[in-house]
Amino acid sequence: MVDGSKFKGVNNKRRNYTKTTIKRRIEIAEKHVESYLTRLDELDKKIDSTDSIPLVKKLVRIKKHLKGSKDIESKIMSGETSQVSLTDPDSRAMKSNSIGRTIRYNVQTAVDAKHHLIIGHYVTNAVVDRAELSKIAKEAQTVLDRKDLIVLADRGYYSANEIKRVQDAGMTPIVPKTQTSGSRNKNMFTKDDFIYSKEKDVYICPNNRDIPYSFSSDETVRGLYPR
Repeated sequence: MVDGSKFKGVNNKRRNYTKTTIKRRIEIAEKHVESYLTRLDELDKKIDSTDSIPLVKKLVRIKKHLKGSKDIESKIMSGETSQVSLTDPDSRAMKSNSIGRTIRYNVQTAVDAKHHLIIGHYVTNAVVDRAELSKIAKEAQTVLDRKDLIVLADRGYYSANEIKRVQDAGMTPIVPKTQTSGSRNKNMFTKDDFIYSKEKDVYICPNNRDIPYSFSSDETVRGLYPR
């Protein structure tokens, strides 16, 4: 059995930047620069312009701040990374249903379900588990020195490419398919509610009615067979 756990990194949320957050930070800094320049122009018209000295110092600081922000934006926009964490560079912003968005690491773990022993683990900064199935499964293979493993994972690991890699390595993956339809939230049936009968070459709906195999329009199915 494999699963991922989120461990907190040493990085404040305010010092982590994504494409969206760095863009907002640059916009705010540019507005400050524009505001300071306007106020300096007004002060220059006065005879005593000593009041401009604090503003000049602030302007220098904000311009330095703006340059650093644009450097971060360039790094993100180039595709080099999707996030930049200033204190703990390898950490990433990750979401959790229980504590929301925090800066963390993703620890992948393989457990022997029969004996409840951890047999393999590694740390990654991948925000989601979708691309980690084959890697952690092969880690378990190496530790146990056997190929014919049954790999059980939750739907967060569902990826056709990863499932194929696990199969190609001689293992049997058991991973529920990701639910992408919003029909169930609308109190409607989804494709998973319809069972295919090979003998009749039809789908059987939850009301035990036969639907021809050619009957493939999801919208029509939802219209005829609401929950």
